Amino acid sequence: MAEDGSAEISRYYGSKEHVLIPKILDGHTVTTIGPSVFYRCDNLRTVIIPDSVTSIEYGAFAECSNLHRITIPDSVTSIGDYAFSDCCSLSAVTFSNSVASIGEGAFQNCVSLDTVTLSDSVTSIGDFAFCECESLRMVTIPDSVTSIGSHAFSTCINLRSVTLPDSIKEIGANPFSCCDKLLNIKVSLEHPVLAIIDGVLFSKQDKRLITYLCAFAEEKYVIPNGIKILGNNAFLGCSSLSTITIPDSVITIGAGAFYECSSLRSVTIPNSVVSIEEDAFWGCSSLCTVTIPESVRSIDASSFLCCDNNMTITVSKGSYAEKYCKNNSISYIYLDTYDGLTETK
Repeated sequence: MAEDGSAEISRYYGSKEHVLIPKILDGHTVTTIGPSVFYRCDNLRTVIIPDSVTSIEYGAFAECSNLHRITIPDSVTSIGDYAFSDCCSLSAVTFSNSVASIGEGAFQNCVSLDTVTLSDSVTSIGDFAFCECESLRMVTIPDSVTSIGSHAFSTCINLRSVTLPDSIKEIGANPFSCCDKLLNIKVSLEHPVLAIIDGVLFSKQDKRLITYLCAFAEEKYVIPNGIKILGNNAFLGCSSLSTITIPDSVITIGAGAFYECSSLRSVTIPNSVVSIEEDAFWGCSSLCTVTIPESVRSIDASSFLCCDNNMTITVSKGSYAEKYCKNNSISYIYLDTYDGLTETK
């Protein structure tokens, strides 16, 4: 029991298919469904939540593999992290008019969930909130939403179109990575924060490339001049991309920017770039040649993991890139001599 006299459902040990959560427990009003209360209740098919409940906590219904429908009452204001994650039979969710936040991974891997309509009260969608919802075909994001977390809709392989309202102020790392059929992200021309150029999603605020859609299946892409940051996981899983042109406005190549771009063969990094972050080219299994200029002062040890075993990096003598290659046993040649000699450590 909380200090204010309210009660929390803290553990459910039953095996019923249908559960009615009580509004009053031991004389106190139930306001919270606690962490992992119904975790792995495999027999649970339906649950009725009373209108006294204001929060559904971490993992409350996680891995309830037969839960197929849920109605969130108007009293609920927050859905906690991983609250309904891995509910593989959940096909429909009705959101109340008071839910303000959807936590990290709240509906992650709900593979049967096919339609999501968020109420006008929702202001934030957490990281991985609907990640791996493979049946999701349509999502309506209301004008109330101000933030969308990293990978919020990642691997929603049947999602085809998304409209991002003008209310959005913050957006994390590629919310739409590995959405194999998503060909259309709609953003108004007057959007204060976001912009679409040739179908690619950018942030106006920090000049960041947020999302290049893998559904484009293009072999070549020229990044527009003026972009400063290739965002985290911006090109994640774009397996058709073989050639990328990076303009000399780019300063940072973000974490996992080209993660598993398995057809990417050659990359020339311009003199403007100063840092290449972790896993930037991880799993680029066809990557043979990379040119890294003297301007680069930071390269994470994992930036080129799982690339072509015959990959060679072109560097300037005495540069940070040369030291990086020596420290990580990567073959390299000198940019300023082109003498064909390859040094390794």
